[in-house]
Amino acid sequence: METRAAKNITLMSEPEFVDALKKSAGVPVHVTLTCNRSSLISVRRGAGGIKEARVQHAFRAADQAMLGALGRFIRKPDQSSRDMVDAFISARQDLVRFFSKSRRQRRRIIVTKGRHKDLTRIMEKVIGDYNLAINGIKITWSRPGPGPNRRASIRFGSYSHDLGLVRIHPDLDKPGVPDFFVEFVVYHELLHALFPPARIGNGKRTIHGQAFKTRERRFKEYEKAIAFQKEFIRTRLNAV
Repeated sequence: METRAAKNITLMSEPEFVDALKKSAGVPVHVTLTCNRSSLISVRRGAGGIKEARVQHAFRAADQAMLGALGRFIRKPDQSSRDMVDAFISARQDLVRFFSKSRRQRRRIIVTKGRHKDLTRIMEKVIGDYNLAINGIKITWSRPGPGPNRRASIRFGSYSHDLGLVRIHPDLDKPGVPDFFVEFVVYHELLHALFPPARIGNGKRTIHGQAFKTRERRFKEYEKAIAFQKEFIRTRLNAV
């Protein structure tokens, strides 16, 4: 399966967008993200007077001004907010079409620019700093897992040998996550391209063999990265 790169797109992660939209609305609202192409945003009053807003994923590319317009649209639509929503939809038909596609088709997009981190720049830096003999590897932000237990665990990154693609979890696209840790995760995943899974003596399959672990420890801030990873998991994922 071929992965087709699209233009770099800056998208808020789903939780970040939902939180920002609720704050912008300033009223109790339940937000559902959709892939609907015919109705990109709709608002109705639900149980207990709480508004229910259905918003297409394309709006995750909204800037602060657009978020303000969406908030007004949810709270009480006015002509200004309607005009801004219409203008956004007209300008971002590429995203509207993309998010209207099936999940299988959506996997083809490459999104490298986050709100705070640029994965292309980070990967190029890692490859240069560690002289990795790697060509043709792509990188993208992944999508967070669904469901209420998403914070119970996290997979910081993954590498697909079939696609030659590194995926990085969007929770790392935060101002409080140091660049060295994102570089470490990218470095770890790139090592998978150099050290594919192998069979060891007892016939079992290993993805982190001794050669992999030795090379991983060459990361310049390895101890700091491991310490940050443990703290991140403890404070972010285990919080009640």
